Amino acid sequence: ERIGGQMHLLFGLLTHRDIYIDCNRITTMQLRQTLFMRLFDLYTVAITAAGYGREKGSRPLIIPAARPRELCSALDALLPDYPTCPATLYPSKRAVISYALPPLLFTLASLAPLYIGGVFNMLAAIWFIGGIWWLFIRLSAYVRAGFGVNEHAVTLRYSRGLALYEIHVPREAADCVRIIRYPWQRLSGTCSIELRCFGEKRRKHRVRALPYSEARRLSEQLINP
Repeated sequence: ERIGGQMHLLFGLLTHRDIYIDCNRITTMQLRQTLFMRLFDLYTVAITAAGYGREKGSRPLIIPAARPRELCSALDALLPDYPTCPATLYPSKRAVISYALPPLLFTLASLAPLYIGGVFNMLAAIWFIGGIWWLFIRLSAYVRAGFGVNEHAVTLRYSRGLALYEIHVPREAADCVRIIRYPWQRLSGTCSIELRCFGEKRRKHRVRALPYSEARRLSEQLINP
């Protein structure tokens, strides 16, 4: 719940913990979806606050699971003044290959234990299912991926591991933005955007395969408002 300018979180089954966070010190709001959650149109929402969870890299969870309408209602009550912005830059159409290729290669590699046969057939089946699962996540990430900047906030949408993420960061909490260009990205005119934020230990937010010129323009807009 929100009490004035503070967020009050209560959690714990056996050991109960009460946490009070100054809403003005919230540096990141993160929306997360797994593939199962995406099928049921559910999101979890967590925050990062300066001074909380930095040692362990943890995030206070404020909404365990909610559909979009419930999510908007809850965020209006908990974080009515939190700055957000829409994503305005997306991966190019050709970038779908860069998103799909790693899981495809991983899935094809499952043919090796299948070829050996015997007890390795079970390993091949698990390997194949894991690769297909990863492929669905990466294709969903390609559809959802984006980067946006306005006068109040920065937004990134991307995948990490087997989950989809959307983060909203106040401009003053954006610590460092990096433009990364691998050799194959230089040939295709794309890049990856990596954002680091205050209050997050060793955590990076990266969007892949964005058009380079537009990504550079938005990054310069972020650094030079």
